[in-house]
Amino acid sequence: MFSTRWMSRFVCFITVSLLLLCVPTAPAAANPDFGWTTSPAAVDYSSQLGYVDGNIGYYWDEQTGKYWRIENNNNNNRVFSGTTPETMALTGNQTLSYNGFPGGDAQYWLYHIFRRDSDNKFVAIVHIEYDYGAHPGHHHLVKMGLASTTDPTLRNWTYEGDLCTVDASLSNDGCMDAGLIQDGDYYYMFYHQSFDNWSGLYAARAPVNDYGPGKWQKWYNGSWSQPGIGGLQSPILGNESNTLYAAPSISWNTYLNKYIIIFNNVSTWVASGHSDLSGCKYDIAYTSDLSTMNWSVPETFYSYGSEGWRPYKGLMGIGADSNGKDTQWITGQTARLFVAGYGTSVLAKDVTFSDAPVPQPGEQTILGTQTPNVFSDDGPYELGTKFQTNVPGLITKVRVYTTASEGGNHTVRIWDADTGSVVAGPYNWNITAGTAGWKSFSLPEPVSTTAYKNYIVAVSTSSDGWYAARNNVFVSSVTQGNLITNTGSGVFTATTGSMPAQSYLNSNYYRDVVFVAAGETLSRPGIGSEYNPLFGGKWAGESFVASGSTLNQVSLWMQEANDADITVQLRSGSIQGPVIGTAILTTRSTGKVTADFNTPVSVTSGSTYYLRAQMSGGTTGRAQQSAADSASQGYYEGGTSTADLAYELQFSQ
Repeated sequence: MFSTRWMSRFVCFITVSLLLLCVPTAPAAANPDFGWTTSPAAVDYSSQLGYVDGNIGYYWDEQTGKYWRIENNNNNNRVFSGTTPETMALTGNQTLSYNGFPGGDAQYWLYHIFRRDSDNKFVAIVHIEYDYGAHPGHHHLVKMGLASTTDPTLRNWTYEGDLCTVDASLSNDGCMDAGLIQDGDYYYMFYHQSFDNWSGLYAARAPVNDYGPGKWQKWYNGSWSQPGIGGLQSPILGNESNTLYAAPSISWNTYLNKYIIIFNNVSTWVASGHSDLSGCKYDIAYTSDLSTMNWSVPETFYSYGSEGWRPYKGLMGIGADSNGKDTQWITGQTARLFVAGYGTSVLAKDVTFSDAPVPQPGEQTILGTQTPNVFSDDGPYELGTKFQTNVPGLITKVRVYTTASEGGNHTVRIWDADTGSVVAGPYNWNITAGTAGWKSFSLPEPVSTTAYKNYIVAVSTSSDGWYAARNNVFVSSVTQGNLITNTGSGVFTATTGSMPAQSYLNSNYYRDVVFVAAGETLSRPGIGSEYNPLFGGKWAGESFVASGSTLNQVSLWMQEANDADITVQLRSGSIQGPVIGTAILTTRSTGKVTADFNTPVSVTSGSTYYLRAQMSGGTTGRAQQSAADSASQGYYEGGTSTADLAYELQFSQ
């Protein structure tokens, strides 16, 4: 499942510490000014692109009228070509021959094929692994070199020399998995420096008219001042103490008018001792000028942890070059993201950029399935997570991760972190001990959020003092869907009832929210085993807080099929208030049944409304209840009730 090329060269960097020292939290990142959506459907490009053990891309050559790609398969690389990306195929089964390449145990990966203007040769940037065991704890040293060929089949390559190598101190593995792009008079190469130590991203550049061996300069301490061969380097993104950014892919985006770089971020996976893939993802950052290396704070671009180990990617512009052909160096409003693991299938998903953050569908969380690596019982503390949303919406639930020993009364609050005022709570949450894992508390009333405002979700320890933690989690700004955290977002205080505002070692205390973006689906959490009879004149209702400006559709879940139509009314003011919208559920079945409102209903985001469901005659028909009764008020046959109605509402902006 895991690439030996990655897995065998990582070591564990876990530090377990309790709340011993207070340091201030870092300031929030600047607001991003664009968004994107990724198509859920994927197209398999495995037969067109071959074996993958590195970043994914292909090159259009005008002279041959073909796209070309060399697969990434150690020294067993083969050539693929075709007149369209969809018709690319293996051109024979011969592997490449290497003339003048480094010998010994060296292994080669060829990236970024293109024609050199000065001699019309095909050239490629080469990732070379060599000198196994050169220093303790490391497998190979790595460098980037340049190769060329006059062979029209692209099978015979000659090595021209080194471009970027390890610094003279041997403090890292070298230059590896580079992305390449031209900006003005320079080619820029972006790379990471280590397989098994923390690493940010680094850069080197060379003149377009002379980019051969010995011509590259590394970025170091704010300028292009160190030689590519053996010179020192400074990270342009991330750092050398608690991030592992890798395998960058860069393009100029004509829609955004920015350079965008996407790269693998496996920092949380390394921090977990390689046990937790859930946080593995590609991040994105942008700049308008490569010469200054003034990059935006990275944001989550695509999370792949739930798909397994898929660290290799490529972002291709669809018909984006001057010939209307695909290119990896220019992208537009729509681009194609290729995703793959070590030797796995290569999947393509279309990405559409927008000039504003895009509301993501469904329920969102900050921490997903992340897990702690230490539990402590030295409370009491108020523990929290500081966060923002990049679109307006609703917080519907609070989550906490507990050990099996943790139980008793906890206090839930949501704070306005800028003013220090409470915007929700305090609520008492009694947790039953006995099982470890994530627990959820449904807020009595959802909390409306304002984009880019700072909030803190806080849950106290109980009288037993237990809490979960992991250090070095909030090490950089992360955008997960529409939720944003920053360095030092895990916060605490030892003062009961006060807002937690101190941080230590970028720790995570596993306090989380469930967020629904405005304009997206709002649903009662979970479907219960009980039901509300709707036949014989009976009715059931539920209050809810609107998450968008227009209500379009309603769904119920039927435990017993209805034998007559179900009328769902939208009321304002109270469950007996005036009807402002009606939907007729004509489907007669069990399970989820859905209908549009007769006309879209205008509502105010954050305001409370009421649903009322009743059958028009009939003798059978039972609507299922929600599994969580405390999130909003249920009504049944005229009075308040814990018999909550399970529903789903679809809003638009």
